[in-house]
Amino acid sequence: MARTMTLTVVAVVAILACCLLAAESAAQVEEGKAAGAKKGSAPKEGSAEKAESGLGDVTVESLIAAAKKTMAEVKDVSAKVKASGTQGSGTGTMKAIRPDYVAMDIVSKTKDQDGKEKILTSMRYRQIKKVIYMEMTGEGVRRSTVIKVDLDELAKLKDPSGMVSEMAKKIKRPDFTNVLEDAKDNGVQYKAIKADGDLVTLEAAKIQKTPMGDVPTRSVITISKKDGLLRSMKEYGPGGDLASDFEFSDYKFNTGLKPEDFAYTPPPGVPVQDFVQMIKQMQEMMQPPQE
Repeated sequence: MARTMTLTVVAVVAILACCLLAAESAAQVEEGKAAGAKKGSAPKEGSAEKAESGLGDVTVESLIAAAKKTMAEVKDVSAKVKASGTQGSGTGTMKAIRPDYVAMDIVSKTKDQDGKEKILTSMRYRQIKKVIYMEMTGEGVRRSTVIKVDLDELAKLKDPSGMVSEMAKKIKRPDFTNVLEDAKDNGVQYKAIKADGDLVTLEAAKIQKTPMGDVPTRSVITISKKDGLLRSMKEYGPGGDLASDFEFSDYKFNTGLKPEDFAYTPPPGVPVQDFVQMIKQMQEMMQPPQE
């Protein structure tokens, strides 16, 4: 069982690199806040520092409004994705029919001694209404794996510690068409810190629940002032190390995507693991023995 759970975590981390991250200590976060306050790195509304940052009248709310305006008449959206993190780097695509269908495919490649290109890992994510599939295959993984997550069934599990609800938030991909509003709905508060041309950089401190307790993490994103859409997302782990880095580009809208474009079939011979059943088994194992 322990080995199964380890494989599950590896797959989740690899496919959703911006989720389920290790965290830096609370002391580091507090020190960072204090240092930022002294240096004026996070300018206050209306301050001279804000003017110097290039933010002008830009606020989180104005960026949310820009994203809503962009997406007002959009039925489907797609974008190119470049990702890097502790599991390597790769390129791929993301597409969605809001709000029920999401797909992300990322492939990492390398060249052998003869210069021939080969695939290290192929990572696929599918959200089909309330069911999610996460797949990782290729030479760079110990064992090819597909994980199925039924969000409705996950929500029914007993959750005295809040860990299950935290898992549900992490497994379900954020709405990348309005990441700021999605974060706000989940209690994460981003703050604009600077602007460079059309791009606005925002930062947020997050709290992640782990078996060891609540630990803080840090996220830095860039958003377009013009359309309000996500251009990059960086997540930082222990000691401020960069744990994952996603870049989004070449957005396309209303290309005629259909639900069948998100259909998912596991690769032949690759086992499908039910995440909810695995959590149930883990909870049973953690129950104190009956007298």
